[in-house]
Amino acid sequence: MSTILNSRRLKALCSNNWLCPISSSFAETLVDIINSSLEDTIRENAIIACHVLLSNPVLAPLITRSAEHCIFLTKGLIQWLVEGHQSDFDVTLTLMATLEAGAHLRIQPDVSSACLSVIDHFLLPHARLNVVLKNNKREIVQKLLKEINSVVTENLFKSKLVNLFTQSLDVLLSEETKESLSTVVETLLMFVVSAVENESLEISQFLLNKFFSGFSAQFKSKVLPYQMLIVLCHMLNVSLSRSEIPSLEKNSLAVQKLKSTNIDNEKQEALLFCILNAAESSSMDVTASVRGVSLKQWLENLGETLLKTAPLTPEGYHCLRTLLVMIPQAMSGLILKNLWNVCFKKVPVMTQSMTALYSAYDDLLCDVLGVCVRMRHIPKTFSRILFGFKKDIAFLENQQIIPDTLLVYEGQLLLPPRFMVSIMKAIGTLGHYQVLLLWKTTMYFATKESTALVEGQANAGTLKFLSIVIWLLSCVMKASPIVQVMSVAGVAQSFASIMEKIALHVIKPFITAMLTQPHNNNICGSILDLCHTWGEIHTYFLTSDTGYIECPDLLKVQSPKPSTPTDFSYLLPFISSEAWAQISARVANFGNQPTQLSLVQLVIQKFSQAALKHHRCALSLATVCNHSNQNPTKETLETLTKYLMSAMDLWGSNVSLLMTVHLVYILPFIDDGHLPVIARHLVNGIREGTIAWNEYVNSQHFHEASRLHPHIFLSICSTLVTMSGACKRKISEFEDTLTTKKNYCKKLLKKMEKIGPLLCEFGGERDEENALWDALRECGNMVMKLIENAGARKKNKGNSLDLSIMVKLIGNFPLSFLHKELQTALLLVLFALLVQEDLEGTEENVSSLLHIINQTLCSHCQFRLFRVTDASCLLKWLIKKRFDFPLSLVTQHMANLTQTLMTEKASVLPTILPDTKINSKLTAQALVGQSFDQVLNTLMYKLTAAASNAQQIKDISVYITSPETAKDAELFLQPAVFLMDACRKNIQHCKETLHYLSSWILKYLKKMDLTTTAPPTAAAILAAHSIIVLTEISHYAIKKKLNSQILENDVMNVRSITDISEDPENAQKNCDLEEQTIKTPLWQKLLGHSCHLAKLCLSSGHCELQECTLHYLIIVLQHYSILQSRLPPDIFITTWTALSRTDHIPRIISALPHSKCIIKPLLSGVSPDDYEKLLHDLLKSTQSDTTNLVCMLKLWQVIIFSKVFGVNGAVKRVALQHLMPILVNLVTVHNASDKCTNPYLIPLLETLRELISFALKFEAQTIALVLTPCTTVHLQTMPLDQFSQAFTAVVDIVNCIVLLYPGVVAECVPSVLASITHLATSLITQANQEYKLDDDQIKIMADCGSNLERIVSQLNSFRVRLNKVAHFTVAAIISSLQLTTVYPAVKTILETIIYRLLDLCDSHCLNHLLVALPPATKTLLKHLHSNYLTYRFKTK
Repeated sequence: MSTILNSRRLKALCSNNWLCPISSSFAETLVDIINSSLEDTIRENAIIACHVLLSNPVLAPLITRSAEHCIFLTKGLIQWLVEGHQSDFDVTLTLMATLEAGAHLRIQPDVSSACLSVIDHFLLPHARLNVVLKNNKREIVQKLLKEINSVVTENLFKSKLVNLFTQSLDVLLSEETKESLSTVVETLLMFVVSAVENESLEISQFLLNKFFSGFSAQFKSKVLPYQMLIVLCHMLNVSLSRSEIPSLEKNSLAVQKLKSTNIDNEKQEALLFCILNAAESSSMDVTASVRGVSLKQWLENLGETLLKTAPLTPEGYHCLRTLLVMIPQAMSGLILKNLWNVCFKKVPVMTQSMTALYSAYDDLLCDVLGVCVRMRHIPKTFSRILFGFKKDIAFLENQQIIPDTLLVYEGQLLLPPRFMVSIMKAIGTLGHYQVLLLWKTTMYFATKESTALVEGQANAGTLKFLSIVIWLLSCVMKASPIVQVMSVAGVAQSFASIMEKIALHVIKPFITAMLTQPHNNNICGSILDLCHTWGEIHTYFLTSDTGYIECPDLLKVQSPKPSTPTDFSYLLPFISSEAWAQISARVANFGNQPTQLSLVQLVIQKFSQAALKHHRCALSLATVCNHSNQNPTKETLETLTKYLMSAMDLWGSNVSLLMTVHLVYILPFIDDGHLPVIARHLVNGIREGTIAWNEYVNSQHFHEASRLHPHIFLSICSTLVTMSGACKRKISEFEDTLTTKKNYCKKLLKKMEKIGPLLCEFGGERDEENALWDALRECGNMVMKLIENAGARKKNKGNSLDLSIMVKLIGNFPLSFLHKELQTALLLVLFALLVQEDLEGTEENVSSLLHIINQTLCSHCQFRLFRVTDASCLLKWLIKKRFDFPLSLVTQHMANLTQTLMTEKASVLPTILPDTKINSKLTAQALVGQSFDQVLNTLMYKLTAAASNAQQIKDISVYITSPETAKDAELFLQPAVFLMDACRKNIQHCKETLHYLSSWILKYLKKMDLTTTAPPTAAAILAAHSIIVLTEISHYAIKKKLNSQILENDVMNVRSITDISEDPENAQKNCDLEEQTIKTPLWQKLLGHSCHLAKLCLSSGHCELQECTLHYLIIVLQHYSILQSRLPPDIFITTWTALSRTDHIPRIISALPHSKCIIKPLLSGVSPDDYEKLLHDLLKSTQSDTTNLVCMLKLWQVIIFSKVFGVNGAVKRVALQHLMPILVNLVTVHNASDKCTNPYLIPLLETLRELISFALKFEAQTIALVLTPCTTVHLQTMPLDQFSQAFTAVVDIVNCIVLLYPGVVAECVPSVLASITHLATSLITQANQEYKLDDDQIKIMADCGSNLERIVSQLNSFRVRLNKVAHFTVAAIISSLQLTTVYPAVKTILETIIYRLLDLCDSHCLNHLLVALPPATKTLLKHLHSNYLTYRFKTK
């Protein structure tokens, strides 16, 4: 067979589907080979041959002649796929074989034999195949899996087998009996047991899940699935505790074979979960009964059995969750009752599997809580939780109770984070009665268990339980909806009583007992947190008008006095100052992180109270308080501030974590002397990656903390100095001391550390004659020296990651709102770091630095960097370093520059580029180069804005054009163009520099080889020539105006002296002759060179270069009347041909707000033949080329509004006459589907609107044709933004017809009214209140209605034509309005439209409506007609 399968003859037969005589033994051998374990090559050849046979209708019967043959072949092919051969060819062949096997099995008369065949050959392979292909989403694979699952399920559970299953399951669930099982059922169950024991977990899970799901779906019975569930649980060796529960334990020896022996507990939990999940998905009837026990009772007993031990895997918890879904009320009570058994036991090291186990435990508790919330049993839930923990206190010893952060629930706690968050949300929805009940329930446990602590008999587990109770009481009080609860009348007295009990019967005895026993962090932390919560709520009640303060025996809050920061007797007067001192000492010496945070939280609370008192005294200083009354509060604030700063230094990140939350409201009251401590901890926290500090610096609160910014900046400088000091190396005696000993960057950073107080002192609008400005000048000199020594310095080997973090932190400053001194200092540091960095190896850091520099430069603050630095030196260095990054492409800034020149709408300052990311088009170095361009561009604009910088501008231009740079002249073209554009914006004091650079570039253009020019060079040349053209044309216009004024004055003077009437035309001719004798400037001579270069660029295929070229050509053609003699004759055709390309239109036309004004001049100088040709081509493209339709429509809009006269005007009118029916036909074509909006529909309508409003009279037949799309556009199904555009376009079209073509309106009254009906009903549909529109969207709808109302108001002149038919439009609008609830603003306008239409209606027509309309619509019409008659809406 191997020889035959490898023969050339068989391969030829297979490849050409030739017919040949093949024996049945050959086909059988093929199938045997496919099912064998031979080499893959032989089996693959056999599969190919088998596919040829099955694909040939004549030879296929050799394979498909018997069911056994097909089943055996399918089994082998499935095994082939399981082994990894999963090509489309293999899957298709397996699908063909499966279809044939399924057909044979369906027609087999003996259903038992078919079932046994599936068990033997399909059941296990189909499970393996599903596991192997579970992530394969190919359509052919999914089709195969669906077919195999269908074949297996249909033949295992045929309806004819129901009696066999019923009889066999009854036998299994009965006690000792002599009856035997059905062969089919026994074989099936034994096969399942074998698969569970021997197969992998995934295969066993899939098999059991599909088996039970198929069994429940095929046999529509209440009892059979219940019985099968009992049998499957017996297979997994799940033994229930109660003897009365039906099971298989008391059956004969045959039943014992169904119990698995080779299965561990983890696999048991996973398989039980898949069975229960299938049972839950099958929606089993829990009232079904077996031997007098319902399914609900059986599931409860199963839950009790599972709850006896803690789950070992996440699937164990998922089993409990599934039971909770099936019997929620009973199961939730069982879980809470046995909470100590299922509770997650914390381990020292949390592996990935343990984390998943803890997450599953969290999910279970959240589900239980969800059930309790639905049943409104929150207080009872807390009671059950505490009772559950109390039953087994010993296991609590190693559990963590209080979260490390106090505020963020995270970590492996006894009560998981998401569960606690869910509890908080649930408590927030309770009413006052349930809140009181919940407080009392938790307080009951606290007061009851405090006896053990007071008597000193509490062990470690008891102390843990007490801390749980106190912590839960604090959480309950925090989450309670105090504002809503206290708004209920008569509740204040109850809350005053319970608050007093918590203070005197919980807090006081706990603290008293705690101080007499060894320190326990859980007890101490929980009671301190409870003190904080009690103080917050008590203070709120006292300051709110709820009647709480009027209650007798109320504990009063005193004003914070100058005392130790940890003395809280002002808030909790029942605890002495001495007790608070002992607690503070214990926390300082023995406290862990939660305990320390709890104490600091109380200190911050005291700080808040003192700050509030200080603020009130400051407000009432002029009337009530004198200055001396503020001293105690100030002293208290100072004491508290010192304590907090000391705690931050002592406990570090623990306190910093809490400070980030409260820093917002305590920062204004912290003295400036303590801000450096906060700044230092903030910078260290950012450097260490602390999440809390990162969240703070990214928030709006950090932007508003202006007092903190200078100190953070100095701390950043200090950190950078430390970083550079940590990487110092030993200097050799033979090294150059001039470059190694003078680390100017480090000196600058140290200088910045010293000017911190000056930044705070001179942070306002002060003059520059102060100590701060002198220090900034020194720093600027250091930057210049750093630049001078940049080439000789050693590369920085510091920590690149730390530098990146510090740079990112600087970027979080509100750079646009910093005062000018701090902004100048920031720029100096950033430029120093930029020079210090190795630009060739750290693109990420350099990119971040450049991005932040750009953000700072483009802010609106006063720019003063050039007053402390040498601008020419800095820009020369930037220009030089720019060439370290590739210039192989046309940069974005060059493209933006040419676009700006074309529009002449650019502002003086360029806008900042978005934060660019590495993509497929640009490398990381190219992106850094773009950021360099932004810095250069902005600095040049800044430099040329001041007249005092004229000399520095000249120095830069001389550097660019110097002989030293001649070999790299192409590289210097781009910065030269940037500088030229900046000089053009400030031509008054930069004229010489602009002329100098223009001459240099023109000379370079004259001698360059145009055919070998690189894209960046070509773009720079064209941009430079555009600048020159615009500048010279501007000078020419000014000069011409002056010459005309001089000429007029000379003529008047001659006439007044000689009194001889001379002809002024002779003088004008003489003036023109003088102009002609002037030598033609070089920039005009080279226009031909530039245009030739532009042609080459347009054919280059480089999109960005082509865009820049088009910008240049448009600029030149805008001044065609002046430059005509120097331009090539075919420039117009060249430009229009390039402009008609699809890839240019969006960037040239759509992206420009004034595109029509820019491109219109192109059409003024074209010859009639060229004009006719381009219009003919445009008509042809519009009609046939739908892919470029939007581009063609944009060009038509340009042509419509362009001004042409004479022959060209006639050609244009003919073209527009042909364009109208084309557009109408296109609207009809692209409006065919109402499911989604066609992207061409709105541009077509807008073009049609502009065409019909054009000052050209179209034929009446053509205009009547335009009304057709106005009645058929699918406005009702459009999204709101597109609806507004399309509705406005259609309304404008109808309005133009009504105003400009009254004859068409008179002849086409039904079409006009149909358009109004369609617009009104579409507006009603879109303004439906079910769509939940916001205010802006409602306003858009109202504006659309107003536009439609304007059209209706103009129909009054057609009253005679409309009075017999207008009532049909009224009926349609009212019918639609009656079915829809419209927003009032739109409804008012629609009623106005109806009133205006009623004005047009005849009285007999109105009577006809009152008879013909349905009752509901008739009622609305009567109401509107009554209002109409009352207020009589008349149009003028």
